[in-house]
Amino acid sequence: MEIDKKEFRRGFLEGLPFQAGALPFAMVLGVAAVDVGMEATLAIAQSGIVFAGTSQLAALQLVRVGTTSLVVILLTTLVVNLRMMMYSATLAPQFKHYSLGWRAFMSYFLIDQVFAFSVIRLQEEPDITPNQFKWYYLGIGMPMGVFWMIGTVVGVFIGAIIPPTWSLDFAIPLTLLAVAVPAIKTKPSLIAAVVGGGIAVLGFSLPFNLGLLIGAMVGMAVGLFVEMQLEKVV
Repeated sequence: MEIDKKEFRRGFLEGLPFQAGALPFAMVLGVAAVDVGMEATLAIAQSGIVFAGTSQLAALQLVRVGTTSLVVILLTTLVVNLRMMMYSATLAPQFKHYSLGWRAFMSYFLIDQVFAFSVIRLQEEPDITPNQFKWYYLGIGMPMGVFWMIGTVVGVFIGAIIPPTWSLDFAIPLTLLAVAVPAIKTKPSLIAAVVGGGIAVLGFSLPFNLGLLIGAMVGMAVGLFVEMQLEKVV
Protein backbone atom coordinates (compact mmCIF):
# COMPACT_ATOMS: atom_id res chain seq x y z
CA MET A 1 0.00 0.00 0.00
CA GLU A 2 1.51 3.29 -1.09
CA ILE A 3 1.46 6.44 1.01
CA ASP A 4 -1.70 8.48 0.46
CA LYS A 5 -0.43 12.00 1.08
CA LYS A 6 -3.86 13.53 0.52
CA GLU A 7 -5.46 11.45 3.26
CA PHE A 8 -2.53 11.97 5.63
CA ARG A 9 -2.78 15.73 5.11
CA ARG A 10 -6.55 15.64 5.65
CA GLY A 11 -6.13 13.75 8.92
CA PHE A 12 -3.43 16.16 10.05
CA LEU A 13 -5.51 19.26 9.31
CA GLU A 14 -8.72 17.90 10.87
CA GLY A 15 -6.91 16.80 14.01
CA LEU A 16 -4.66 19.86 14.29
CA PRO A 17 -6.69 21.66 17.03
CA PHE A 18 -6.49 18.57 19.24
CA GLN A 19 -2.85 17.94 18.36
CA ALA A 20 -1.93 21.49 19.39
CA GLY A 21 -4.06 21.08 22.52
CA ALA A 22 -1.90 18.12 23.54
CA LEU A 23 1.09 20.43 24.05
CA PRO A 24 0.02 22.15 27.31
CA PHE A 25 -1.37 18.88 28.68
CA ALA A 26 1.93 17.12 28.01
CA MET A 27 3.87 20.05 29.48
CA VAL A 28 1.94 19.77 32.75
CA LEU A 29 2.62 16.04 32.72
CA GLY A 30 6.35 16.62 32.27
CA VAL A 31 6.45 19.18 35.08
CA ALA A 32 4.47 16.87 37.37
CA ALA A 33 6.73 13.91 36.63
CA VAL A 34 9.84 15.85 37.63
CA ASP A 35 8.04 17.24 40.67
CA VAL A 36 7.36 13.74 42.06
CA GLY A 37 11.06 12.91 41.75
CA MET A 38 11.09 11.09 38.43
CA GLU A 39 14.30 11.37 36.42
CA ALA A 40 14.06 13.33 33.18
CA THR A 41 14.85 10.36 30.94
CA LEU A 42 12.27 8.20 32.71
CA ALA A 43 9.61 10.92 32.52
CA ILE A 44 10.15 11.30 28.78
CA ALA A 45 10.24 7.53 28.26
CA GLN A 46 6.94 7.22 30.16
CA SER A 47 5.20 9.44 27.62
CA GLY A 48 6.76 7.59 24.72
CA ILE A 49 5.87 4.12 26.01
CA VAL A 50 2.48 4.73 27.61
CA PHE A 51 1.11 7.60 25.47
CA ALA A 52 -2.05 7.90 27.58
CA GLY A 53 -2.25 11.18 29.44
CA THR A 54 -5.06 10.46 31.89
CA SER A 55 -3.57 7.20 33.14
CA GLN A 56 -0.11 8.78 33.32
CA LEU A 57 -1.44 11.58 35.52
CA ALA A 58 -3.35 9.10 37.68
CA ALA A 59 -0.16 7.08 38.16
CA LEU A 60 1.84 10.19 39.06
CA GLN A 61 -0.80 11.20 41.59
CA LEU A 62 -0.50 7.79 43.26
CA VAL A 63 3.29 8.03 43.22
CA ARG A 64 3.06 11.44 44.90
CA VAL A 65 1.07 9.91 47.77
CA GLY A 66 4.13 7.83 48.58
CA THR A 67 2.28 4.97 50.26
CA THR A 68 0.71 3.37 47.20
CA SER A 69 1.89 -0.09 46.20
CA LEU A 70 3.06 -0.81 42.66
CA VAL A 71 0.18 -3.27 42.20
CA VAL A 72 -2.42 -0.59 42.95
CA ILE A 73 -0.73 1.84 40.55
CA LEU A 74 -0.73 -0.75 37.78
CA LEU A 75 -4.35 -1.73 38.42
CA THR A 76 -5.45 1.89 38.46
CA THR A 77 -3.84 2.65 35.11
CA LEU A 78 -5.36 -0.56 33.73
CA VAL A 79 -8.86 0.45 34.84
CA VAL A 80 -8.44 3.96 33.42
CA ASN A 81 -7.39 2.52 30.06
CA LEU A 82 -10.04 -0.20 29.80
CA ARG A 83 -11.94 1.98 27.30
CA MET A 84 -9.21 1.11 24.80
CA MET A 85 -10.69 -2.39 24.61
CA MET A 86 -13.95 -0.89 23.35
CA TYR A 87 -12.05 1.25 20.86
CA SER A 88 -10.18 -1.81 19.60
CA ALA A 89 -13.34 -3.86 19.22
CA THR A 90 -15.03 -1.06 17.29
CA LEU A 91 -12.17 -0.63 14.80
CA ALA A 92 -11.29 -4.34 14.53
CA PRO A 93 -13.33 -4.86 11.30
CA GLN A 94 -11.32 -2.08 9.66
CA PHE A 95 -7.95 -3.16 11.05
CA LYS A 96 -8.36 -6.71 9.70
CA HIS A 97 -7.32 -5.39 6.29
CA TYR A 98 -3.78 -4.72 7.48
CA SER A 99 -0.81 -6.91 8.25
CA LEU A 100 0.18 -7.70 11.82
CA GLY A 101 2.99 -5.15 11.66
CA TRP A 102 0.72 -2.35 10.52
CA ARG A 103 -1.92 -3.27 13.12
CA ALA A 104 0.68 -3.14 15.88
CA PHE A 105 2.00 0.21 14.66
CA MET A 106 -1.46 1.78 14.24
CA SER A 107 -2.68 0.52 17.62
CA TYR A 108 -0.04 2.65 19.34
CA PHE A 109 -1.90 5.79 18.19
CA LEU A 110 -5.35 4.56 19.27
CA ILE A 111 -6.22 7.36 21.68
CA ASP A 112 -9.51 9.14 22.31
CA GLN A 113 -9.20 11.81 19.62
CA VAL A 114 -7.95 9.43 16.93
CA PHE A 115 -10.75 6.98 17.70
CA ALA A 116 -13.43 9.71 17.55
CA PHE A 117 -12.26 11.05 14.18
CA SER A 118 -11.89 7.52 12.79
CA VAL A 119 -15.41 6.47 13.74
CA ILE A 120 -16.90 9.64 12.26
CA ARG A 121 -15.00 9.14 9.01
CA LEU A 122 -16.11 5.52 8.73
CA GLN A 123 -19.72 6.51 9.36
CA GLU A 124 -19.63 9.31 6.80
CA GLU A 125 -17.72 7.29 4.18
CA PRO A 126 -18.38 3.57 4.66
CA ASP A 127 -16.81 2.85 1.26
CA ILE A 128 -13.42 4.36 2.18
CA THR A 129 -10.59 2.11 1.05
CA PRO A 130 -8.28 0.47 3.61
CA ASN A 131 -5.33 2.46 2.30
CA GLN A 132 -7.21 5.77 2.54
CA PHE A 133 -8.34 5.04 6.07
CA LYS A 134 -4.87 3.98 7.19
CA TRP A 135 -3.20 7.20 6.12
CA TYR A 136 -6.08 9.35 7.39
CA TYR A 137 -5.80 7.59 10.75
CA LEU A 138 -2.03 8.05 10.87
CA GLY A 139 -2.38 11.66 9.76
CA ILE A 140 -4.18 12.31 13.04
CA GLY A 141 -2.26 9.97 15.32
CA MET A 142 1.37 10.42 14.32
CA PRO A 143 1.45 14.24 14.67
CA MET A 144 -0.41 13.85 17.97
CA GLY A 145 2.41 11.63 19.20
CA VAL A 146 5.01 14.18 18.08
CA PHE A 147 3.21 17.05 19.84
CA TRP A 148 2.85 14.87 22.94
CA MET A 149 6.56 14.12 23.12
CA ILE A 150 7.55 17.75 22.46
CA GLY A 151 5.24 18.93 25.24
CA THR A 152 6.63 16.34 27.65
CA VAL A 153 10.24 17.30 26.94
CA VAL A 154 9.44 21.01 27.41
CA GLY A 155 7.57 20.22 30.64
CA VAL A 156 10.45 18.15 31.98
CA PHE A 157 12.86 20.99 31.20
CA ILE A 158 10.61 23.53 32.93
CA GLY A 159 10.14 21.22 35.91
CA ALA A 160 13.89 20.82 36.27
CA ILE A 161 14.45 24.57 36.65
CA ILE A 162 11.49 25.32 38.94
CA PRO A 163 12.73 25.93 42.50
CA PRO A 164 11.80 23.17 44.98
CA THR A 165 10.08 25.82 47.11
CA TRP A 166 7.43 26.21 44.41
CA SER A 167 4.93 23.57 45.47
CA LEU A 168 3.12 21.99 42.53
CA ASP A 169 0.91 19.65 44.54
CA PHE A 170 -2.18 21.14 42.92
CA ALA A 171 -1.03 20.58 39.32
CA ILE A 172 -1.93 16.90 38.91
CA PRO A 173 -5.39 16.97 40.58
CA LEU A 174 -6.38 20.12 38.69
CA THR A 175 -5.26 18.66 35.38
CA LEU A 176 -7.14 15.44 36.05
CA LEU A 177 -10.26 17.50 36.74
CA ALA A 178 -9.74 19.47 33.53
CA VAL A 179 -9.58 16.20 31.60
CA ALA A 180 -12.48 14.49 33.37
CA VAL A 181 -15.09 17.27 33.52
CA PRO A 182 -15.50 17.78 29.74
CA ALA A 183 -16.07 14.02 29.36
CA ILE A 184 -19.18 14.19 31.55
CA LYS A 185 -21.78 14.70 28.82
CA THR A 186 -24.39 12.03 29.53
CA LYS A 187 -26.42 10.85 32.51
CA PRO A 188 -24.45 7.58 32.87
CA SER A 189 -21.11 9.44 32.79
CA LEU A 190 -22.37 11.94 35.38
CA ILE A 191 -23.57 9.17 37.70
CA ALA A 192 -20.30 7.28 37.21
CA ALA A 193 -18.30 10.41 38.10
CA VAL A 194 -20.38 11.15 41.20
CA VAL A 195 -20.34 7.58 42.49
CA GLY A 196 -16.67 6.98 41.69
CA GLY A 197 -15.58 10.33 43.08
CA GLY A 198 -17.66 9.87 46.24
CA ILE A 199 -16.21 6.44 46.95
CA ALA A 200 -12.68 7.71 46.30
CA VAL A 201 -13.20 10.51 48.83
CA LEU A 202 -14.77 8.21 51.43
CA GLY A 203 -11.97 5.68 50.92
CA PHE A 204 -9.21 8.26 51.15
CA SER A 205 -7.87 6.73 54.36
CA LEU A 206 -7.68 3.18 52.98
CA PRO A 207 -4.18 1.70 52.83
CA PHE A 208 -2.18 1.85 49.59
CA ASN A 209 -4.61 4.50 48.29
CA LEU A 210 -7.09 1.77 47.38
CA GLY A 211 -9.95 4.25 47.61
CA LEU A 212 -9.12 5.66 44.18
CA LEU A 213 -8.96 2.23 42.55
CA ILE A 214 -12.19 1.03 44.15
CA GLY A 215 -13.92 4.29 43.27
CA ALA A 216 -12.87 4.04 39.63
CA MET A 217 -14.02 0.42 39.30
CA VAL A 218 -17.37 0.93 41.06
CA GLY A 219 -18.00 4.19 39.18
CA MET A 220 -17.43 2.51 35.83
CA ALA A 221 -19.63 -0.44 36.77
CA VAL A 222 -22.48 1.80 37.93
CA GLY A 223 -22.19 3.99 34.83
CA LEU A 224 -22.31 0.93 32.56
CA PHE A 225 -25.34 -0.44 34.45
CA VAL A 226 -27.21 2.87 34.11
CA GLU A 227 -26.41 3.05 30.39
CA MET A 228 -27.70 -0.49 29.84
CA GLN A 229 -30.93 0.32 31.70
CA LEU A 230 -31.47 3.46 29.65
CA GLU A 231 -30.96 1.50 26.43
CA LYS A 232 -33.64 -0.98 27.53
CA VAL A 233 -36.09 1.88 28.11
CA VAL A 234 -35.43 3.29 24.65
